[in-house]
Amino acid sequence: MEKSEINILWVEDNIADILLLQEAFEMVEIKYRLHVVNDGVEAMDFLNHTGRFAKVVKPDLMILDLNLPRKPGQQVILEMKADPNFADIPLVILSGQPAGKTICQNLRPKFCIALAKPENYSQMQDLAKKINDFWKSLAV
Repeated sequence: MEKSEINILWVEDNIADILLLQEAFEMVEIKYRLHVVNDGVEAMDFLNHTGRFAKVVKPDLMILDLNLPRKPGQQVILEMKADPNFADIPLVILSGQPAGKTICQNLRPKFCIALAKPENYSQMQDLAKKINDFWKSLAV
């Protein structure tokens, strides 16, 4: 993996959103390696290298939908931030609710950003740019 490539874990249960963001990343020329899991339980399994995720690498960045099946995003964040192995992973929270901003304010705001979940491809491209800008801001 190139140093300029972002190793991203995206926790999302909507396949259409996943495909759109992948395309948007290509359009804004973000170099990434995307790992997708579909719910909060799989997110924690990925982070803990459990089961089929035994050989995955720790993500550089996590994109998290708050509205997830089996384990909600808020619970994933609590477990993640309570574990010193994962507490330093920068977090992009996607939500149509103001809860995401509140969550980021309660964490280390420089390492957390809450963004509105896009409703169309143009907004998805804007989201990809914002994620890339957020990632670049962490390197400063």
